[in-house]
Amino acid sequence: MTMTPSRNDPSERPSIAQLAFPSILGNLLYSVVAMVQTKFVGELGPEAVAAVGAGQRVFFALQAVMIAISAGTTALVARAWGAEEYDEAARVTMASLILAGAFGLALTVPGVLFAGDLANVFGLDDRTVVMAADNIRWLSVFNVAFAANFILGAALRAAGDAWTPLWSGWAST
Repeated sequence: MTMTPSRNDPSERPSIAQLAFPSILGNLLYSVVAMVQTKFVGELGPEAVAAVGAGQRVFFALQAVMIAISAGTTALVARAWGAEEYDEAARVTMASLILAGAFGLALTVPGVLFAGDLANVFGLDDRTVVMAADNIRWLSVFNVAFAANFILGAALRAAGDAWTPLWSGWAST
């Protein structure tokens, strides 16, 4: 009779390095995207660079909220997954998706409707405010999708799959 190792068998669990490496690459991917955006518009002049910088600052506000929600998601999904309570892990993931989606939507509305006012906060000249407002508006359109991707990535990493969020992030850039 052959015995199948249980999920609690240490030889079957991923190591810190196996989980950290794809997560590190995924985080670097976000930074590289911001650098590439800046590089692309660098040829358009300092106003365009300032506009991208302003848009990135507004986007980072959403990212800060998603980091907080994903921290809770990670803890609760990992606990449920480790206890083999897969229905609870699914419930937590769904609740986190709803919460993150609500915050994403709540930040989309002002990002789209009041992009000019948000851009004005940065003390930019009139031409740069117009470009920054367009950038903020377009980034805001994707807030809910970004929120869902962020939370699903956290839930998958909590369940021991750190590669799928990396490939998903790579495909969405």
